[in-house]
Amino acid sequence: MIDLPSGIGDDAFVEDQPGAGTVRVNVRFGDTVLELTVTRTGTGPLDLSTAASRDWLTGIARAMAARWTGAKTGGGA
Repeated sequence: MIDLPSGIGDDAFVEDQPGAGTVRVNVRFGDTVLELTVTRTGTGPLDLSTAASRDWLTGIARAMAARWTGAKTGGGA
């Protein structure tokens, strides 16, 4: 598990599941947990040791949080 920077929901983290070829991005708002599964096909697992990969996953988590909070405050569905 990799914690993402604070300020994304109440908590945000990434779960790497290399055996399954997936990475799960989780953002928590109280009792609600948003989860997005990224599947890597082809050359191998996503390398989470690189800054570029972590930045990309952080951007996904931020977009999830923005979408959720926008929907909760009357934004688009």
